[in-house]
Amino acid sequence: MNFFTHTRLVSLRLLAALLLVQVFAQAAAARDYRIAVISDGPDQQLSFIEQLYRQEITALTEGEFDVSFKSFQGGWRAEDIQRAFQQAYSDQNVDMLLVSGVAANQIGAARKSFPKPTFLPLVFDAQLLGVPSSGAGSGVRNLNYLVDRVEFSEQLASFRRVAPVRNVALLVDEVILAAVPVLAEKARQLARQQGINMHFVGHDGVDHNLLDKLPADADGLMIAGLPRLPKAQMAQLIEGAIRRQLPSFSLLGSDGVRQGMLVSDSPATDWQRMARRNALNMQAVMLGEKTADQPIQFEGKRQLTINMATARQIGLSPRFDVLSEAILLNQEQQDQGPTYSLAKVAQLALAHNLQLSAEAYGVAAGQNDVISARGNLLPQLSVGAATTRRKVSPLVLAGQQAQRSTDGSVDFSQLVYSDDAWSNYHIQSHLQRNREAVFDQLQLDIIQAATVAYLNVLRAREQLRIQQDNLKLTRDNLSLAQDRVKAGSSSAADQYRWESQLASDRSALLQARAVFKQAQENLNLLLHRPITESFQLAGAQINEPFVMSEAEFNELIDNPRNLAFLTDFSVQRGVELSPQLRQLEAQLAAKKREISNRKRDFWLPDFSVRGQYGSNLSQSGVGAGPNESLDDWSVSLNATLPLFAGGSRKSALSKSKLELQQLNTLVAATREQIEQQVRAQVHSTNAAYSSIELSRQAAQAASKNLELISDSYAKGVVSVIDLLDAQNAALQAQGAAANAVYDFLITVMNLQQSVGEFEFLLPPERRGQLAEQLRDYIRGRQ
Repeated sequence: MNFFTHTRLVSLRLLAALLLVQVFAQAAAARDYRIAVISDGPDQQLSFIEQLYRQEITALTEGEFDVSFKSFQGGWRAEDIQRAFQQAYSDQNVDMLLVSGVAANQIGAARKSFPKPTFLPLVFDAQLLGVPSSGAGSGVRNLNYLVDRVEFSEQLASFRRVAPVRNVALLVDEVILAAVPVLAEKARQLARQQGINMHFVGHDGVDHNLLDKLPADADGLMIAGLPRLPKAQMAQLIEGAIRRQLPSFSLLGSDGVRQGMLVSDSPATDWQRMARRNALNMQAVMLGEKTADQPIQFEGKRQLTINMATARQIGLSPRFDVLSEAILLNQEQQDQGPTYSLAKVAQLALAHNLQLSAEAYGVAAGQNDVISARGNLLPQLSVGAATTRRKVSPLVLAGQQAQRSTDGSVDFSQLVYSDDAWSNYHIQSHLQRNREAVFDQLQLDIIQAATVAYLNVLRAREQLRIQQDNLKLTRDNLSLAQDRVKAGSSSAADQYRWESQLASDRSALLQARAVFKQAQENLNLLLHRPITESFQLAGAQINEPFVMSEAEFNELIDNPRNLAFLTDFSVQRGVELSPQLRQLEAQLAAKKREISNRKRDFWLPDFSVRGQYGSNLSQSGVGAGPNESLDDWSVSLNATLPLFAGGSRKSALSKSKLELQQLNTLVAATREQIEQQVRAQVHSTNAAYSSIELSRQAAQAASKNLELISDSYAKGVVSVIDLLDAQNAALQAQGAAANAVYDFLITVMNLQQSVGEFEFLLPPERRGQLAEQLRDYIRGRQ
């Protein structure tokens, strides 16, 4: 046979083989599989399990087999469940059995023979039930089951880690108890080993008041399968347990925790994974493999999940080590108390801040100094009375003085002109203006501090959310790494690296939560509220602090010329409104009046008028006589001019002139500082605003990169280091994007403080006027 003939024969054989494969594939694709689904009975609570199993099988075999299902219900009695098995086995159209009922799984596991491929994915304890195993499979013809390696004792230990229970009531359907009564006794034994008394409370599907059946000493609940309990009654059961302050443990996973139970140690994803494992086993049998050889061990994920809202309601505070390990639902209390917005926070700070209140008292006290200084310029009137007792002296005996007399007087004085008094009055008035300007500056500072504190609460809350999402992602990646290690597609180094990252992320989350709490308390302090008071946050919009729309603001900063116009306008307003300049101007006015007074001291006397009237009111005793002739009055005009004060007046004048020069210099320096501060804040605001969009783009790119790297890591294409780098980059980018918005708003608060006016606090008409002034200014400059 020559080479060409041999090649032709080989080609024909390959073609024939391909045709046979295609024929068999078409035959397999055309094969129908009728699956009997055996349930305990009409289900209220656990019907989602059966739906998951059906969905997974259908999705996995789509395109290969035409799968259909036929339901067989057991009627909630063991004999009816056995009858459902017999009916399914007898049905010639049924190819295999899927047992979805919890009780039916335990009953099925006790069978000795299985006429058709039978899948029991919810077996509690294979060893206790005496279900055989051989290698990785059951070793029994037509039997496959799934059993979780996690023992009931571990779930009890998880419950005890969260709540110090000693007398636990386990709520379970009576059919499940009746199916395997030996399980109840084993559960009691395991509980006793941990110092727990276990009581079983059965649900018969009729009497739903399960809390009424609890032992009087029950201090905790474990809720297992209650498939016949209506959803409304399940909600009432959970609410009732909370009212009684009973901690509850969900044996069916974290879905129960989301409904309000306290804790579970298995995630909701376990149901999905178990359904997928079962679907793979059934698919393998459809493809021709033996049922007895399919895997029977299912290793559920262990992850504490705690409903913190429930914990707070029942007065339970788990330990810090438990909190750092667990997934915490409703960790932050739902928004309660007053609702704070940017403007509301500023208004409350102005009304209640203690620093402002203290300064307001100082301003009011200063006003009294002005009144006191003015009082020296007004007429002074006083009255007096005196009683005199004299010894009997020659003057008394001679009748020139009375032994006892009472006299009254009225004194009147009025400054005609005193430059010292007038100067003091003017100076005190200027100093009061200075105090008022100081108060205005403090108001600006307090508004800035309160609004920045408010924005920092928003920022901290967003960073906390990002850290929570990042921790969840790390947990997911750790779970993926553990699966890869078990499958042999990765080394244990990957798992250890993710465990290390998990510890770091837990620490970062604790730090983020501490920052959030600190930010809340700082805001309460500035608002003079109870330091731990809860409040709601209305959020802040980018254009909220401005008198113009975001579109107009974009136009102002989208080119250097407009930005320069905005800067010049802001500088002009800053100089006009500055409380610092008003303080210095008041001090300047006071100093000028002081210098004028010191100059006049050399030549201008003080002029005053003084009048006095006195009268003897009564006389008695030796020497008393008529008192009409004893009245007396006087009026005087006084002029006073110090002639020599040892040179102190000249020295004081020189000092005042130097202080005036100092103040003039400070005014010039302050003007420059205001201009520099306003310009710097405008530049910072421009940069912060531009960073918002850039940070968003960076976050989006980092998120897409993380998705790609995560997918590649799941396929084993990239290393754990690549995924960690991508996750950290995404975390940083998300944090930067969140920070960018609040950095911009904080910069705006700093800008408006340096200008001397917060635009968002102005009345609506003033806001409109200010916006129009800015437009006119820019049009005039263009």
